[in-house]
Amino acid sequence: MFIQNGKQYSRGVEIDLQSRPVEGLYLHGGIAYNDSKLTSSDANTEGLRPVNSGPAWMSNWYGNYTFMKGTLKGFSLGFGGNYYGKDNIINTKSAGTFATDAYTLFNAVVSYSQKAYTCSLSGDNIFDTKYYYGGRGFITPGNLRQVIVSLKLNL
Repeated sequence: MFIQNGKQYSRGVEIDLQSRPVEGLYLHGGIAYNDSKLTSSDANTEGLRPVNSGPAWMSNWYGNYTFMKGTLKGFSLGFGGNYYGKDNIINTKSAGTFATDAYTLFNAVVSYSQKAYTCSLSGDNIFDTKYYYGGRGFITPGNLRQVIVSLKLNL
């Protein structure tokens, strides 16, 4: 049941920082928090977190270093990850709460660049974390470990 002109409270904060403290080093980190609840709705959901509001907490981080001089010039190493808090799929007083578990994923990349090309080896979900994400009543299994080799030509 839906109530026409219902009301939802949603307040949060998002912080995103990027830095290049030394030549070749790039750092990025972000965090987001959102407090959300239905303040005027049917009795079955009033006061609860809406199922379409996503996780209350999320974050990401990434660091990359590119060698700018010497015999390793052109090599680059990167490491990062993402955190997703639990995400409500069902959240009603009559049915209870069903949510995906919180999870953290880690990724890495090694690459070598020259004027004419870039060759990369990347790993997504390198620790092979089993996770599920969802929204709007659906649950989808996340990708397990992936290793990707790529070659980019600069013509």
